[in-house]
Amino acid sequence: MDLAVRSGTGRIVMPRPEHTLTFSEETSIMKKLALSAATALVMSVAGATNAAVISFSDSIPIATTNWTDLLTLSKFNPTLGSLTSVRFLYSGEVNTTAEVESRDAQPATVTVNTSARITFGGPINVVLPAAGSDSRNLAAFDGALDFGGSSGFTFPPIVGLSDDVLVLTSGLAAFIGTDTFDINVEAEGSSSATGAGNLVSQISTRAGAAITVEYTYDTPVTTVPEPGVLALLGLGMLGFGLSRRRKAQA
Repeated sequence: MDLAVRSGTGRIVMPRPEHTLTFSEETSIMKKLALSAATALVMSVAGATNAAVISFSDSIPIATTNWTDLLTLSKFNPTLGSLTSVRFLYSGEVNTTAEVESRDAQPATVTVNTSARITFGGPINVVLPAAGSDSRNLAAFDGALDFGGSSGFTFPPIVGLSDDVLVLTSGLAAFIGTDTFDINVEAEGSSSATGAGNLVSQISTRAGAAITVEYTYDTPVTTVPEPGVLALLGLGMLGFGLSRRRKAQA
């Protein structure tokens, strides 16, 4: 900007000398540019993670109740990353077969009810009920105790399914390692046939269980810096190099 000075005869305009950056000022600016770019680069990479999931499963085949067995699952291998949550998906099944014969003198509707109480021990400690039922209309006793004919029936498998989910976000240390852990499971069954005052039945109650554990964890991610950040870093380093060159030439 020009400077104006008034004299007795008029207004004299005097050009204002332009400011020239000194070497120290140039160096300071270039250092700030390089520092800003480096900071942006670090911030764009630091803390970047990618969520992943790995799962393991085990099951107990259907067997006649009452029984006790073990489910075995692998722990989370810490070399994969940082464990953030553990999710259990557990299920149970009751599977029952029944033969019935009504000896009533009148027709009757016979119903078979079946259920199982499946208990999962530590570390989840939950009880899962499963139940099912089926009915048939039977005629008066046909004179033959054969679970067939018009007064008898052999039911196809009566199946009851149940499942649930448990998610843990604390106390995860118990699930970290390179070994396995066991879950004790107990199945108690109960079945009955009703509907006729004179009823003969043969019932077999079976149950099974299954479980899956899902480990959600974070893994480090290599982030490619934004082009603008790289350009700013290059500009700062270039300017800093030119300033050093000017100093050497001086």
